[in-house]
Amino acid sequence: MAKPIVWIITYYWPPGSGPGVQRWLKFVKYFDELGADVRVVTVRNGTYPMIDESLSVEIPTSISILKTKTFEVYRLFNVIRGRKGKATEVGLGDLTKKQSLFTKLANQIRSNYFIPDGRVGWRRYARKALLKEINLEESNVMITTGPPQSTHLIGLDIKKHLGDRVKWIMDMRDPWVNIYYNKHLQRSKSAQQKDQRLEDESLGTADSLVVVNNGLREEFSSRAKQVEVITNGWDAEDFPASVASAKEDKFVVRFTGNLGNSYDIPDVWKGIAEGLKGHLDRVEFRFTGHVGELVKQHIEQFGLSQYCVFEDFVPHQEAVKRMIDADLLLLPIPPSENMGRIVPGKVFEYLASSTPILGIGPSDSAASEILVACNRDTMVSHRKANLIAERCKEIFSQWEKTASRVKHEGDEHLVYSRKALSERYLKHIEAIA
Repeated sequence: MAKPIVWIITYYWPPGSGPGVQRWLKFVKYFDELGADVRVVTVRNGTYPMIDESLSVEIPTSISILKTKTFEVYRLFNVIRGRKGKATEVGLGDLTKKQSLFTKLANQIRSNYFIPDGRVGWRRYARKALLKEINLEESNVMITTGPPQSTHLIGLDIKKHLGDRVKWIMDMRDPWVNIYYNKHLQRSKSAQQKDQRLEDESLGTADSLVVVNNGLREEFSSRAKQVEVITNGWDAEDFPASVASAKEDKFVVRFTGNLGNSYDIPDVWKGIAEGLKGHLDRVEFRFTGHVGELVKQHIEQFGLSQYCVFEDFVPHQEAVKRMIDADLLLLPIPPSENMGRIVPGKVFEYLASSTPILGIGPSDSAASEILVACNRDTMVSHRKANLIAERCKEIFSQWEKTASRVKHEGDEHLVYSRKALSERYLKHIEAIA
């Protein structure tokens, strides 16, 4: 049987950055290398929380990329607020902090008229383009990836229109209705019910659901026809041949990514301060990315501010280098009802860096399960400042006794390589086709 055409419908694509871009940029890269016929459908001139122009060089030159128009509610809000550029905060930014009158109004409009999310304006343009491009004489498998979960509505439309002549895989990186920031949206009861109906209908219509961890499989297994777990991962080409790096005079504690106010966990900084007490003049905390004001307040509250360096986002390759050139990587999970199902995309690159990891979250969480499977320490509860302190003392003590950086020597993380995961995904696609 001829190989199917694999349609990837993704809002997030270079020059956008972040876990959503990384997941499908890497899959597309290796799908193409492994001989799949890949065609990407994405937006023209999208709005993204982060930009990384360097990622564009990883797009295979042999694949077809179809970019369509979209109606961008976030761009409209940027214009009204007088902001320039295409960057925008997800969900209108940090909804946990005090909001201006405009932000409150924008929140209400986004919450009740753009369901499931503010990217839903792309739906009709992508649907029209796909119906025009799909050749029904070929075998076609369509993969929609979310967030934004509105991308799945494109798949729902195509599946309703073409039926079994096209196979549909929903790829979900996060919960839909139960995603942690939805509780901050000012949604009416009818808006909540509509969102739930869309989630249920999409899950029940798709031929297969692929999720990134076992927690999401548990959440959706009763409503989806079949569920496959294919995690995020790390790309060997992003890492140098050796992960060894010279030890610095400072014990370098690093976080890369978005540490917004949803990570308002004061006991974390209390525990870290207690664990490194008496040694803080030999410690430097380096944050690369966004750090929320509430987080900074707690860092200051426990006397850590003078030991901190705050840096802007950097290209992905540089972020990986900084993970390697560290003595401890912070991996907090934002506290929420569904925190056990959250697996930050960075966990796999953290593992591949071989740098010690301080995971903060439920010990029975999906993220902790991955750490333990790779012979790393289990996560520590964000409410247990004393245990966080003990872990910090232990890691600092190991660093103090060695002449070089402490690095994990196992290769358990290899199972999460992007190429290995791509091979698994292609097998699943062929089974669906």
